[in-house]
Amino acid sequence: MESAPLLCWPIKMNSFFSNVPITLKRVIEYREKKPKRAEFIVCHRNALTRKEIADRPDIVGKFTVPFAETIRPLFKKETGLDLFPSKFNDGRWRSVHDEAEYNRIQEWILAQGSRIFLRNCLDLSIALGYNIANVENGQYTEIGEMEHQAKATNDASAVSRLSAICSENLFKN
Repeated sequence: MESAPLLCWPIKMNSFFSNVPITLKRVIEYREKKPKRAEFIVCHRNALTRKEIADRPDIVGKFTVPFAETIRPLFKKETGLDLFPSKFNDGRWRSVHDEAEYNRIQEWILAQGSRIFLRNCLDLSIALGYNIANVENGQYTEIGEMEHQAKATNDASAVSRLSAICSENLFKN
């Protein structure tokens, strides 16, 4: 039996993604890191804050995120602004230098909606939202209910709606 040929990509793509392989060692390292998720509606709703510094009138605020993976590449691509390593933890941050920059960051945060940035070995890993609304009683969120119906009962309508939501999110920017 002849084996299938390996795929070859004839075009070198410009990308902000890395070429770092996923290894068992990296998986173990990432499993130990905390936090594993970041979203801007509940847990990190205060990521952008106004900040007055007496000897720095050029600073109007600060933007901090708990980790660079997945957040930094999108933030940088969509805002043109970079995030810098924190000297205190794995987080990233930047000083906000004027109202226009503050507004640009605030608009980016709002545009993320219910997205959850995930920290793992993938270059870009984002969930569309939480799937469980209430752990105690097993209540699903709207997207969680669609996911459940698609997986548990192979509901074609749920699969179609989830596909549409994924497409909308992938191509919204």
